[in-house]
Amino acid sequence: MTMTKTHPHRNGADILILGATGSVGGSITRSLSGSCPNQIHVGGRDAREVTALARSLGHCAHPVHVDITDDAALRAALTGKSVVINTSSVGFPTVLAAAIEAGAHYVDVSADLEAWGRMLPLHQKALDAGVTAVLGAGLIPGLSNVLAAAAARDVGTVSAIRTGVHLDVRDPHGPGALEYMLAAFDDVHPPAGHDGAGRFRTFERRADIEFPGRIGRRRSYSFPFPGQFHYSRTLGVARASTYLSLGPGILAGLGHLAAVAGLAPLLARPGLSRAVHRWQERLGRPAEARPRPYALVVDAHGTEGRARWSASGTGESRATARIATWFATRILGGHIASGVLLPEQTGASEALLTHLSLDPGAVRIDRQIDVSSSRQEAARWTSQE
Repeated sequence: MTMTKTHPHRNGADILILGATGSVGGSITRSLSGSCPNQIHVGGRDAREVTALARSLGHCAHPVHVDITDDAALRAALTGKSVVINTSSVGFPTVLAAAIEAGAHYVDVSADLEAWGRMLPLHQKALDAGVTAVLGAGLIPGLSNVLAAAAARDVGTVSAIRTGVHLDVRDPHGPGALEYMLAAFDDVHPPAGHDGAGRFRTFERRADIEFPGRIGRRRSYSFPFPGQFHYSRTLGVARASTYLSLGPGILAGLGHLAAVAGLAPLLARPGLSRAVHRWQERLGRPAEARPRPYALVVDAHGTEGRARWSASGTGESRATARIATWFATRILGGHIASGVLLPEQTGASEALLTHLSLDPGAVRIDRQIDVSSSRQEAARWTSQE
């Protein structure tokens, strides 16, 4: 196993955050601003915004005006950096390739299956360069993958994993998140796992999932978060699925009706995401200071029974930022092997869950194991999908 190389700096590590003025990027940047002597490089397309943000954070923060579509500017921004945390909503493969070339470690919060398909083949180049890249190192994907790995370990030979996700569209986040969600309605998705239940559309299938705390039991709908499509390779799972519950609930119901009526591709039109984002801003403005609840529930079935791991808290973007920051810090400490990895492949699952459990006010982690569950029970559970 090749461990990561470090990039010594006389004043600490050089950390570049791309998309630093966005919701997730801003949270990461502010959380790292107190980590002097690390040097925090605040990257973004708007020179005035990144300059203003850097000035507000103190002498260890530096503005970097960079457009990731400009190859020369991107290479210049990455030169000499220890790690880049990419929270932009586009260009993930481009940034990763440039980071490997520059010898900079890489973390992103991507949830784009197609982008993962272009980045994972860069594994050998990253190994040769001694670079570690962790893809989808946020809440979903990210923590969801780590919970899936933990649940799989609890049940022996795992046969099926089902992930439930509850998010609230009123939670403060950037337009990129909304564009991603609506764009998912435009495609028919392949089965997840070598024993999958066939191709599916976004929000076409339904499942009632019990989430922790006040969220409770919610009608949830099939959604193509990318982790599930890789569990057959990374966790040896025959069947995987992910279901999304949205608040307010009426939006999820409308999405399901559009899917079963064959109208789902209309939701992916570019103009719609902008219109919905404007409506979302008006809806959320009175409560911008009050993040909304989120929850993850991962159920695994295997030869030794059933396990459920869950995570819950408030503020999706804040949680995503915290997890991405943790992975970057872990890489800088030399604790994750080189290569292009998904979160469940980093060997850091137990350490992340322990880290999060130390502050249950931020993210609450729960675990349940039922060793009495049988194979027949697992078969009935998966057949309902």
